[in-house]
Amino acid sequence: MKITKNQQLLTNLEVLETVNRYQNEQKEKAKKRKHSVKADEALNTVTLETANYLSKLPAAQQTKEGIVEFVQKIKADPDGAKLLPNELIQIVNMRPEQTVELYLLIEDIEGRITEENVDKLQELVQQ
Repeated sequence: MKITKNQQLLTNLEVLETVNRYQNEQKEKAKKRKHSVKADEALNTVTLETANYLSKLPAAQQTKEGIVEFVQKIKADPDGAKLLPNELIQIVNMRPEQTVELYLLIEDIEGRITEENVDKLQELVQQ
């Protein structure tokens, strides 16, 4: 696994894809080896648990195209454009089902977005 110094926010979908890709690579390597490497077992356990967890979240049903379309719709709205990148990522990852969840994800939502537009944002999330 290669670590780069670039910092970037990731959606759960991107993490799930990365974990799945890693697992597939490890399966291919394991076919070529005769015995397992002890150090790999711990990492394989972590990646398996991560994949299992993420597969239970909305990320398992999301697509990159769907996320891009959703973010474009949000940014097209004047109030949606006020959302910070980390707030957008949280909304994509959590897919809040109730308006109250948006209040928990968006800092100072009352001061930044009108209540009517919060409801519109919730409708966009539900689509």
